[in-house]
Amino acid sequence: MHFKYRNGLSDPESTQQVRNLLVKYDDAFIPPLSQRASSTQTALGPNSGPQSEGSVDGYLESLKTQNFILAVDSDCDVDRIAGFLAFKQDYCCDALGGEKHPCNYVTTVLIDEDYRGLRLTYDLYNELFAFVVDEGGTLNPIATRTWDSERKEDANGAHLHILEQLGFQLVKRLRDDRGDGIDTVYYRKDFSEQQTGLFQRLESTHTLGSFAIAGLLIALTVISAVAYVYNGLGEEAGELMLAFTTSLLVSAVCLVIDATSQYRLARNEKYLTDMKEFGIDGLNFDKQLLLIEYIHNARDTIWLSGCRHILNSSIAAYLQRAVSRGMRMRVLSSPPWSEAYRLIYNDAEKTIDNYIKLFRMTLICDEGGQCSDVIDRCEFRFSEKPFFNDIYRIDGTIVTSAFSYYGEKRGSHQDDKDEATARDFFTMVTHDGSKLFSNMYEEYTTLWDSCECKLDNRKFVAMFPDISYPRMTFEEKCALIQECLVPVSQ
Repeated sequence: MHFKYRNGLSDPESTQQVRNLLVKYDDAFIPPLSQRASSTQTALGPNSGPQSEGSVDGYLESLKTQNFILAVDSDCDVDRIAGFLAFKQDYCCDALGGEKHPCNYVTTVLIDEDYRGLRLTYDLYNELFAFVVDEGGTLNPIATRTWDSERKEDANGAHLHILEQLGFQLVKRLRDDRGDGIDTVYYRKDFSEQQTGLFQRLESTHTLGSFAIAGLLIALTVISAVAYVYNGLGEEAGELMLAFTTSLLVSAVCLVIDATSQYRLARNEKYLTDMKEFGIDGLNFDKQLLLIEYIHNARDTIWLSGCRHILNSSIAAYLQRAVSRGMRMRVLSSPPWSEAYRLIYNDAEKTIDNYIKLFRMTLICDEGGQCSDVIDRCEFRFSEKPFFNDIYRIDGTIVTSAFSYYGEKRGSHQDDKDEATARDFFTMVTHDGSKLFSNMYEEYTTLWDSCECKLDNRKFVAMFPDISYPRMTFEEKCALIQECLVPVSQ
């Protein structure tokens, strides 16, 4: 399989193969292609009326002048078009801002059924990305439209999934535009500014004019300096020329410094905006203090996950207070006696103590005994599946540590400890409503729902009524906790 770029359809063989695909999959589109006069018409509802009943030729004519990326199977006797992507450059779509926001507008993507499952749609879009970048100059966004519906059978689900995987964002939805319950949706993908030239970056940060004026001042400074060196107008004129040269130089330097500061500020603001669009509301290097703050202000729910619960046991007192004032808590753990745990860690004896401390402090609120209804508001499940990062959901916020920031290898932090701890990771904060939040939420709930056993809270409180557990062996602690486990169905 290889890909060919065509500026319009001109040769009869390619045109006929594209037409055959349009005819074959006419009814796979909503509305059918044979009911459209062009690939960009705005009237797409059932009352818009058929434009060329029973024929896709009207639609094909509108495609012929567009740009094509063809997926060609050369293993056949004759080159066969397995699929294609048609797009218009510098297209001004009214639904996407018109003339102020030209884009590379994808009008049609179609893959022959014989070649589906080979990720050809991904490949066609990636070829388009490469084409746009290679063209140079201002990188206009790539946009397209398709249809969606709450009814799964009426939605273009496969294409929508691919667009989201490729980083497209939903920017507009026209409710019931193509019929009852069938919406028209517009998606757009903007290119990173890192791929643009210096001219475009300066223009986007509104510093191009400042740097241009600074350049002009520097040029005048050079001319003035040359005039001073070759001065033939006398001593007074030379002094005036020197003063003028010095003034120009100072003005140029000040303007460059100001423009550079403005450029960096604009880039930082763009960086922060991009982070928020991605779903990251903040970064933090002190995870413990951050969690204490969120737990202190929690209003409803606290979810925790962890293999060793080192940090959770150290903030157990704060979790205890939150639970005692009415919070509901979930804790997802990896049992230290499981194969999943042993594949990742080797400090099971310390871990079991963390578990017991965390469970006891949240279930037994004070020395006088158990707080009312705490047992019913806390649930501790055990997953046999390995997971590698801790996720803390506190109401509508998720706090997680995804990447190490200390040195090049584990244990290379300032205090020369040999093990990685929560301090070895920067902490991301994201809030409900972002895609990043949804992905992490889904990861947690998937693991949670797959758990087969949980802690019987009342039995655990009876088994560990005091702090005598440190004198037990690791095997005894594991055996007692395992006695407290019951199926999740209970």
